[in-house]
Amino acid sequence: MILRTARSAALLVTLLTTAFAAWGNDIYVSAARGSDKNSGASPSEPLATIAAASKRATPGDNVYLVAGQYNEPIIPVRSGTKDHPITYQSYGGRAVISNVNVGILVSSQAYLTFNGISVNGTNPPPNATVNSWVAIQNSSNIIVRNGTFKYANGWGGIDISGRYIPDGRFWANYAAAAVEGTSSYVRIEDNTLDYVGDYSKPSGNVIQVEYGRVQHILIQRNTITHGGHNLVEFDSDYGVLQDNILNNSYHDTVGGDTGYRSLEVQGSYNIVQRNFMAHARLGGGGYVAPIASVRGNQNIVRQNVMFDGIRSGIVTWCGDSASTVTTARIYNNTFDQIGGEGWSVWVYTGCDTMGNFVFANNLVANSRANPGTLPGVRSAGGAIMDADLVFVPVTPGSSRQPGPTVQSIVKGNVFAPKTPEPAYVMLMDADGRIPLSVAATRYPELFVKNQEARPRFVGANPSAAADFQLAPGSPGRGTGVFLTQAVGSGTSNVLRVQDSLYFSDGNGVVPGDMIQLQGTTGTAQILSIDRKSNTLTLGSPVTFRDGQGVALPYSASAPDVGVDLASPAAVRPMPPSNVSIGH
Repeated sequence: MILRTARSAALLVTLLTTAFAAWGNDIYVSAARGSDKNSGASPSEPLATIAAASKRATPGDNVYLVAGQYNEPIIPVRSGTKDHPITYQSYGGRAVISNVNVGILVSSQAYLTFNGISVNGTNPPPNATVNSWVAIQNSSNIIVRNGTFKYANGWGGIDISGRYIPDGRFWANYAAAAVEGTSSYVRIEDNTLDYVGDYSKPSGNVIQVEYGRVQHILIQRNTITHGGHNLVEFDSDYGVLQDNILNNSYHDTVGGDTGYRSLEVQGSYNIVQRNFMAHARLGGGGYVAPIASVRGNQNIVRQNVMFDGIRSGIVTWCGDSASTVTTARIYNNTFDQIGGEGWSVWVYTGCDTMGNFVFANNLVANSRANPGTLPGVRSAGGAIMDADLVFVPVTPGSSRQPGPTVQSIVKGNVFAPKTPEPAYVMLMDADGRIPLSVAATRYPELFVKNQEARPRFVGANPSAAADFQLAPGSPGRGTGVFLTQAVGSGTSNVLRVQDSLYFSDGNGVVPGDMIQLQGTTGTAQILSIDRKSNTLTLGSPVTFRDGQGVALPYSASAPDVGVDLASPAAVRPMPPSNVSIGH
């Protein structure tokens, strides 16, 4: 009996060992000293080409690129599986891909991870030896992490698209032959990405999420610099952009007061949170841009620091290329050193539906820093509005949208213009430029519980995310409004609220929001949201009463205004020491 048991145990160990080996082969590649006639099974017998390794790789395999230069792309031949992805990663130092059209091309594949791979175009655009570092098309469950990417000529440094070419070629090079597909559950995380496109035009997005169906994209903890057009173009549905450093100053390469937009958001139900965005200054080609452009529908923009914009903090607009733009929730952001307004809304020709936004609990500090006309600037005639909020519900040739604020609500914000003047609102086609206090009197349902006060930050001259924490006793501490209210009373893990658009269940890529009810100290996590009934399903029951305030976690008697670094939804990233943020 003992002998039989021992034999059975030995057989089990053998089977488990064989199964593990079958799901975890290591394949080594060295361009400098390998041969495709080698086994590739050890660092001492590496293959010479990535292509040979890709042909061999099956689910669960690890393809190790030995440190050195590679003049060929990574083009996976087959997919991994959920439990057994195929992983490509550097070995013994940094593997660097150069002199290719696309460094990593993933087409109609799934469950692939790229860890610690570098792609370097050698020279600044337009003379880079790489057009795009990474292209992910019609693919799902792809991870790109811990990479260093520098210099790319094309429109997208990392290009994530639903469009693709059935034979696997990069769709952007053969756009007329592209067909529509879907890319989903792609993660871009913990990378350093620098310098895409031509600032002088301006053209090029460091990360481009656009075209076709693109869903559930997570971009987090990256440091992103030098994008000719945008640092991030985020046209996803149910995506998350969080904890990134976006610094688009060009002062270090072009000189002067130069820089361009950090972010352009489109799509629906995206979350943009806890990012540090800086230095939208004078762009190439006579253009200036806001720090961020927010369009699309039902998007959440919260807990971001937006610093040093020559024009605006956020611009929301509707026109020919974006005819329906509605219901964004922009809250608990901190804006500082803004040339004109913190937020503006514009209606252009071709706009069909616009409005129903909320701008809440934001801190707009040192706005209207340089109103007037910028010489040599083409966009908007170089005009920088002398107002802290701007609403233009009609433009000649466009359809007029309803109300002076396109049915948008401004509530619980703190305004502190750079000059000692009062805060002003521009209500184009209605009252013109009027003090915020007058707007609150004339339109009390639209301008609610806003304050004019000078905040005090923990940093004397704030220029990095942590500097923008409000100092103890500063205006804005505990003076924000609750985002929405409970509907009905009871104790349950199902909570109906007046407006669920402030909250997210994590879009399937991050944990759902934590919420806290007015007058309580406990929190509960959102597991799912029924948008039609405005119902939150929570991970634990809460006791609530009709009309009780609901917010993200807060520490005082009410939410703070601006970024709350003590909150679980706080900005955490800090600029690294090797990135200049001067202008």
